[in-house]
Amino acid sequence: GGFNFGYQLLITNPAQLAFIQFLNDSYAETHGVREDRATLEFLWGVIVSTFFWGATANSYIVFSISRIVLGAAISISLGIAPMFIIECSPVGCRGMISMATGVLLQLGLVVGSITAMPEVWGTVDSWWLVYGLELFLTIFITVLILFIPESPSFLLTKDKKRLAERSILFYHGVSKAETEPLMSDMKKGVEGDKPLGLFEIFMDKTWLCGFLVGIAIMSGTILCGVAAVNAFAFEILLNVGLSPLHASLGNLTICVMAVARVAMHRLPGFCDKDIKEVEENELVSD
Repeated sequence: GGFNFGYQLLITNPAQLAFIQFLNDSYAETHGVREDRATLEFLWGVIVSTFFWGATANSYIVFSISRIVLGAAISISLGIAPMFIIECSPVGCRGMISMATGVLLQLGLVVGSITAMPEVWGTVDSWWLVYGLELFLTIFITVLILFIPESPSFLLTKDKKRLAERSILFYHGVSKAETEPLMSDMKKGVEGDKPLGLFEIFMDKTWLCGFLVGIAIMSGTILCGVAAVNAFAFEILLNVGLSPLHASLGNLTICVMAVARVAMHRLPGFCDKDIKEVEENELVSD
């Protein structure tokens, strides 16, 4: 989810000239006329406002519809993927795991800034490879998910104790004897809870409150301007006088710096070390 969002957010700008050429050819084939540059840029601005898979599209209409479909799919995966990962993870490393979406988003920005460079695949003849790479990665992950266990807490809500035990062994890396207390703790956490459907959330005040808080946080994140900087960094650098190659390299540098900053702040063991130091200080003070 995070990788796809970051990847799609960035690729449309460095390879914009190739996409506009595709739009011009497709529009001429569909309507028999070629529009001027201003009209094409307006149409492209509307199309680029949503996400899309373009590797197999030969029509700008299909192109536009597929962006809307992919946008909805990425939005859902951004919510479901972190929830699934956290449910499967041991309690001690959930703080680090919760950062996975942000790290993957930044990684998607880096990969997108490389593949969409005019010197790589951001050309009229090769732009479809930008989407081909994402298609390959998505299919690979989808097939891989078919062979991994369901989340243990979900299996316990379905009274599938044996499958839940196997799931804990797989995700937590513990011995069989250690699964019993973990399962007991998970049962206490889900005891009395009943699964709610998508629209049932709006009928339950407790769940609705959490839902609205989540919407507010996500809206603030999306509208804070960071996404706009990443999406239009290439064009901004072009407008200040850099060449396309230098603008692409500058865009890549910005993305790499973001990943490096997150990685340095969240290296494995840093959080655990800080927690241990706090606990030791509390014991000393007591």
